[in-house]
Amino acid sequence: MNKSNVFRFPQVSLLILFTVLAGFWTLSQNEGEFTASEMKFYCLFVVGVLFLQILGVGLLAWLKQSVLSKGLATVFAAFNIYTLVLVHNARFSGLGEPLWTLFIIGLTLCFAIPFFIRQENFLKFIHISSVIFILISAVDFLGNFKDAFRDSFHSLPENFTAVDFKQKPNVYLISFDAMVPEAIAKNIIGIKDVAYVTAFEKANVRFIPNTFADVIPTQFSLNALMAMDMAYYDKIENKRSFIRNAVPTPGYEIFRHNGYKLQFMFSNTYFGGGVDNLDYYGIARKDGLCQHAIKPYSFMGFCLPVTQDFIATLIDTKNYPYPEMLFDRIKKTAAMDEPWLTYAYIYEPGHAKNSFNPHKDSDWEEYRTQLAKNVKTAARLFEELMAIINKHDPEAITLIFGDHGAMTSKGLLNDASRMLIDSRTYEGPKPLSKDTPLTYEQVVQDRHAVINAIYPADVCSDNFKQNPFSLVRTVRELAKCLSGGQDPLPADYQPNDEVWRDYMYE
Repeated sequence: MNKSNVFRFPQVSLLILFTVLAGFWTLSQNEGEFTASEMKFYCLFVVGVLFLQILGVGLLAWLKQSVLSKGLATVFAAFNIYTLVLVHNARFSGLGEPLWTLFIIGLTLCFAIPFFIRQENFLKFIHISSVIFILISAVDFLGNFKDAFRDSFHSLPENFTAVDFKQKPNVYLISFDAMVPEAIAKNIIGIKDVAYVTAFEKANVRFIPNTFADVIPTQFSLNALMAMDMAYYDKIENKRSFIRNAVPTPGYEIFRHNGYKLQFMFSNTYFGGGVDNLDYYGIARKDGLCQHAIKPYSFMGFCLPVTQDFIATLIDTKNYPYPEMLFDRIKKTAAMDEPWLTYAYIYEPGHAKNSFNPHKDSDWEEYRTQLAKNVKTAARLFEELMAIINKHDPEAITLIFGDHGAMTSKGLLNDASRMLIDSRTYEGPKPLSKDTPLTYEQVVQDRHAVINAIYPADVCSDNFKQNPFSLVRTVRELAKCLSGGQDPLPADYQPNDEVWRDYMYE
């Protein structure tokens, strides 16, 4: 019996299957971070690189250099899967140079097995399994669109009321990444001079003590804030939908009901590429996927500067510095007749790297050094922001808050591969093991405790008094303030405030 062409040159078919599988996995995990144009170029780039790889492997096979052909296919498959999938895993990215080298060698040797084994039943099993996993990944990828479509049919929660405002100043909700309270920065991380706290005090803001982000990391935290109701938030499949107002969003609906225009801004497409139901969705850079890539060769080289520079020449868009783009937008909308709700995110001072190991003194020292510098940058940006608001929009209400904590406790709750979105769901032993650098209480504070302040200090003096304060309560308190006391949610409804009492830090 003659072998089919597939099993005569399995290195070609397996290279294609493994790469397509990894490509679909990347799309399904990061779909929301692609703009339409970036997804198009990503797909074309992967197909182009794969085509060149196949040419090389096929040419060697045609020249009857079977060992070299299979060896090259093995290297290409390992490279493709590593750069598309594994490089983004914190465990692998945190390996030191010797371990990283051994890991790459081991990965390549593992991939050599299906390429060099000639047993046809085994090859059939590998091919069939790969096709099945590709179909599963494709369904998962398409499921993102299905979830978004299904979510759009949700209605606002029955317990929600769009109250009427008695005053309509412009409102700014500005979140800084990992902007933690002074007590956490000093007592857990070990930073002596928290420059942005000094800047806050000079600006005469009113601190809202013991504030906690209900869920982490950024995507969950900032979207939940606009959901207002955690029970409603949990019903929505695509947790990224609230910021862009892609589903009925209570936080936005209150302001829309009162004649406000709505806008959200960030430096890249991390929160999605589409405008959806906002009046303005400001993205300073259109190449958001690579902004969070750990290595420049990620995505088969898609994030290399030479690749990104070439793509930039093909995309008819202009990139802008950020947060300068936000500052310019504030000047523009402040001069408009209608009121605006501005929601924005600034990636300073920044959390610990994804591969941070809380058991390694070197990682702690590296992050302290990084943070000591970044807190000064965050302070400067805050001062610029407030100077612009005071000059161009002095009647506005501004809230400044962190999105989550410093994230130096990765893995301490047995969640090294992916952090728990709510540390209180940890069911392991409390207290933690004896060799842990942080207590369980400190882990919760490290992840969920955030700075929170309102300006002017005397505005909404009857509100924002809960202590502890749940971040998801923010828009509710604003609505009560601007409406003269009307509560958009039932009076006895408490969104998680009391669950943080055991973790208060001031």
